[in-house]
Amino acid sequence: QATGDSNNVVINFGATLSSAPKVTCTVEGISSSSNYSVMVVGPTTTTSFTAKIYRLSGSGADTIKIIWHASDLS
Repeated sequence: QATGDSNNVVINFGATLSSAPKVTCTVEGISSSSNYSVMVVGPTTTTSFTAKIYRLSGSGADTIKIIWHASDLS
């Protein structure tokens, strides 16, 4: 990927939840000096959510990690 590119990634919960939770997430570069941004897109379901990851700088292959939290609190 190059600067400005984006990808959608579906993240599945480990189990089916009783209702769709509120989700927050962040992205971390593991082996990279590139900067990324992430946002939850589309509806969150009881089984998964979709994250859109934007590359803000850099190019080439990187390993990244999405850190997320799901909560049923309003």
